[in-house]
Amino acid sequence: MRRVSRWSFCAVLISIAAIPGHAFAGDIKVESKIKSATVYSDRATVTRTASVEIPAGAHNLVFSGLPIKLYENSFRVEGTAQAAVIFGAISSKVENTEDIVVEGVRALTDQRLQIVDRLGILMAEKKARIEANEFLKIWAKQAGTRKNDDAAPLELDYEKWLAASDGLSAKILENTKTQLALERKIMEEQKKLYKVDADIEQHMADQKQSYMVTVPFESDKPATLNVSLSYQIADVGWAPTYDARLDVGKKTLDLIQYGSVSQRTGEEWEDIELTLSTAQPSRGASLPKIYPIWLSLMQKHVLPMASMVSSPPGTAEAAPAYVAAVEEKDEVQIETEGPLHRWRRLQDERVVRSAGQDEEDPFAFEDDTGLESFQKTATELEYEYGLVLGDNEAIKRKLKEFKRDQSPKHAQTRQVSASITTGGIVGEYKVTGPATVKADGTLARLQIAELKNEPNLLLQIKPQVSTDAYMLARFTLKGDAPVLPGAVSLFRDGAFIGQGAINEIIRPEEESEISFGIDDAVKIKRDVLKNESSQTGLIAMSRVIERNFVTGIENYHKQDIDIEVLEMVPVSKDKRIVIEMIGDKTTPGYETDYKKVKGATRWTSTMKPGQKSEIKLGWKISWPKDETLNGLR
Repeated sequence: MRRVSRWSFCAVLISIAAIPGHAFAGDIKVESKIKSATVYSDRATVTRTASVEIPAGAHNLVFSGLPIKLYENSFRVEGTAQAAVIFGAISSKVENTEDIVVEGVRALTDQRLQIVDRLGILMAEKKARIEANEFLKIWAKQAGTRKNDDAAPLELDYEKWLAASDGLSAKILENTKTQLALERKIMEEQKKLYKVDADIEQHMADQKQSYMVTVPFESDKPATLNVSLSYQIADVGWAPTYDARLDVGKKTLDLIQYGSVSQRTGEEWEDIELTLSTAQPSRGASLPKIYPIWLSLMQKHVLPMASMVSSPPGTAEAAPAYVAAVEEKDEVQIETEGPLHRWRRLQDERVVRSAGQDEEDPFAFEDDTGLESFQKTATELEYEYGLVLGDNEAIKRKLKEFKRDQSPKHAQTRQVSASITTGGIVGEYKVTGPATVKADGTLARLQIAELKNEPNLLLQIKPQVSTDAYMLARFTLKGDAPVLPGAVSLFRDGAFIGQGAINEIIRPEEESEISFGIDDAVKIKRDVLKNESSQTGLIAMSRVIERNFVTGIENYHKQDIDIEVLEMVPVSKDKRIVIEMIGDKTTPGYETDYKKVKGATRWTSTMKPGQKSEIKLGWKISWPKDETLNGLR
């Protein structure tokens, strides 16, 4: 009985020497198509598949026409066959062609040529009609005129003249109408031309370069090889968006999650398997380095630098004392000295030695070594160590010039990357069914999940900032997948009420809330009952401000509704400022520092249909009379 083994492999990178060069009998061109793509925030992994009949021996699989925007070092090959097949090292090179290599742009270019041809014909017809009218007008002017005396006069009776005039007018009118119709057609074709040009520009793929990838292999016998080639490519990304649909009567909240995907890779993604990943490859996986944080005390100069340079000989003894101290350091101490301080010390010593000589820039670099040391200082201390350069204006000036000269010159780039906050959670969302994403940057909105929740509904009131009550849906996220930050379209009882946003990641079993706008069935009124300033004390005088507020609430709902009122009470940052709540002026049962926010005070209650209630708040602030109070509005 013959035994057939099935081999699965993935990019087995072996030495090319293991496959003798003379054994490569020929290249096998592979006609592949995109089967799947995994999209990250700033790139995607694209997988192409093909079925190839391979002979025995050593040969090459050649994938040509791959987009120029792919990452050359990201190739990966896998395959299955009923044969023992070994892959060699993958190689790639850029191909230059005379024709545009992207299929979608190729079709648009052909369409553009057809439009240009039609425009040429229409404009030629228009020109012919214009010239025909000009000829008829000239002929009409010259019809009754003899060019010389010998020519016989043109004698036409009235009827003939009238018939000739009518015929001439009719022909001119016909040509004019045809000319106007041609102009309308020309305008329509020009609009089509503008659109095609815009589509070609949107593709950003009108390039005449592509990648050719060669995969050497060796097979022990002829077989059918099912091969897949994967690579990463730029100019593609996705962002989560949501529909939040609240049914107030049923108290249900459906959170429908979408992935908004766009790409300008130069490849059309048609009916592919699409996966959206929260991983961010651009962040890398290497651990960041940490560096010592060097601290020192800034030394003051005894004499200004300018006076030291202009002083007569013999005054060098007035140089800063720390210079002499540094000179007494041993080599070990000097080696541990920070690069900036070492450079400044050497510059100051040079200035001291040159006191009384011709004036020169005391901070000029004598050679390239000084400049390199300064560059190193700027890089290490400003960027790595986080230190400042002190108050030396000359050093600051040179550092500013150095940074300006070293700033990278960025060319204009276009990207579609999205900023996705995952909070350390990496997940993948597989789009149900085949997906299509055009290569011209068109946004494809694909549903990836639907989360059903049973929220607690309440009305939140913040009378200090608004006399409106806002409908809130509080819920605990069920399931295993988190909800990522993104834009939210809000629907309440089937009606679209506006846009919102999920600003922070919501993890499974974590409580969160979504606002569904203003609820007009609740009336809010806020009044200031007292706002007075006074002074207290006989010896230690203090100033006092007392304020009392009342918020009236009326429920016009036909059912019970939970109410939450939030007020901000002033908070002291100085022990001399004393803040106290006035018990008989404040509704009891409140919670202070709500959600760990200093001064946030919350009242909760349940109101019956048609019920009216009041929330009172009173507080008093006192501080020393001679001090000025800041922050109170």
